[in-house]
Formats: sequence, structure tokens, C-alpha cells
Amino acid sequence: MINLLKPRDAAPDTASLVIGSDLRAAGANALWRGLNLPGGNTQTRERVDKLFPESEVAASVLDVLASGTPAENVLVRMGSGHEGRFLCAHFSPLPSAAKPKKVLMQAWEMKTCFVLDGETGLPLEATSAADAVFGNPPRFDELLSNPETRAAALAGVARDGAKHLGRFKHRRPDGSEVELELALVLADAETN
Repeated sequence: MINLLKPRDAAPDTASLVIGSDLRAAGANALWRGLNLPGGNTQTRERVDKLFPESEVAASVLDVLASGTPAENVLVRMGSGHEGRFLCAHFSPLPSAAKPKKVLMQAWEMKTCFVLDGETGLPLEATSAADAVFGNPPRFDELLSNPETRAAALAGVARDGAKHLGRFKHRRPDGSEVELELALVLADAETN
């Protein structure tokens, strides 16, 4: 299991990519390019299935184009295992109509990562960014300590490969409070 978190204070500065009905990148904002995310060089107009081969970005774009309904909290894997990068993305129709012509992908990078024990929910490994938020050893017993909550989260991950759990408040070891976003992602076999 990989646990990924994003501080809420990064939300106003959301990286954005416009994707056409041909599934090609059609434009990116400066933050997208500054984060060196795939598709930032829109002169190449690559297809999103080539830009994000480890994820379901193309399927999410097609769903939004077909339904005209936004898709929220889609986890986008870039690279493999807990060494890869992850985005949390929202896909919105452009224009907001029944038959959109383009899709706006807004995303932010999930910064901290834990490898969790699948049965107990306790951390086995953590990145240095995770240590800054949770301390070392990490303390977030409240998140997955309830057996029913943990079982439901793990069942969702086993079924779908990932489960967005939402936002929550966490008190850092220094006493300050931060709002975080939590997602669980099934680790690749090579990382187990």
C-alpha cells in the first residue's frame, strides 16, 4: 500500500492541461510546465495515453467527453512503485455543456509516500517528505485505526488498484495543524 498526501494550501495553484477530443494535449498553464509534467510542451500535441501510460487518464477524458460530467479525485501514476510520482486530478468538460469539445485536467502532485502493512495499516517505510509532516516514526493512528474503515479502504484498493479517501486534518509532531488529502494505491509487486 502507498499512502499519498497533499497539503490543502497548494490548491489555489493547480496545474492545468487542456486535452482535445482527439486525446491530444492542447495547452498547459505555467504551473504545469514548471512542474515538468507530461504534455507541458504542447507543440508536440502528444496523446494522453502516451503521456501517462501507467494511468487511466485517456479513459477519464473519454468518460468526460461522452457524459459531459466532471471526474474528480482520479489518481494518476507517473512511473512505477513508490518511487514514481502521483497526481490527484480533476477532469472538467470544456465548455460546460452536454457535448464538450475539450477536457480541462487540473492536477496537483501528491508529495508524501508511505508503504503500509496491508493488514494493520501501519507504516513500513516512508519518504523524507512524509517524515516532515508525520514525524519519525510516523503517527497517524487515527486514519486507518478503525477496523471497518481500514477493511473498506483495503477492499477498494484491492478492487480498483487505488482508493481516494478524501481530506482530513492532521496535527504535526510540532503541534501545528495541516489539512491533507489521502489516497491508497496498490504497490507494484517489485516494491513489496
